[in-house]
Amino acid sequence: MSATFELYERWKAAKGINSDRAAMRELHMSPGTSVHWKNGREADADVIERMAKDLGENPAPWAARAMAGRTQGDTSRAWARIAKQLGAAAAVAAVALTALLGFELPGANHAQAADSAAFFPLLFATNAYYVNSCP
Repeated sequence: MSATFELYERWKAAKGINSDRAAMRELHMSPGTSVHWKNGREADADVIERMAKDLGENPAPWAARAMAGRTQGDTSRAWARIAKQLGAAAAVAAVALTALLGFELPGANHAQAADSAAFFPLLFATNAYYVNSCP
């Protein structure tokens, strides 16, 4: 199963679409495309981007996972590492935003959240320095 198929299944459920034919019509794809994804092929980046954005997710980790699935050897492993890093960066950003806005994640460890919340102002202060130093 491909990363695209995993994303596709989540997208389909979120949209409330029950059939592959209806989903492919919505994505403007040929009806048999989902079978190819299920069997390991990956979608083009524009399709991955659309599904991820419809889910409110960053498409970059999904696209990197798809590239890992399309390539072999060292190149595939490099794309897999990139996908993991992009996913981790998105998770850090989500936790930071959650901590800053005072929302709670289900099952969150409050001691860890407090430690994270203390770190993120430093992160943003550093980024603000760079923004403020631009001409």
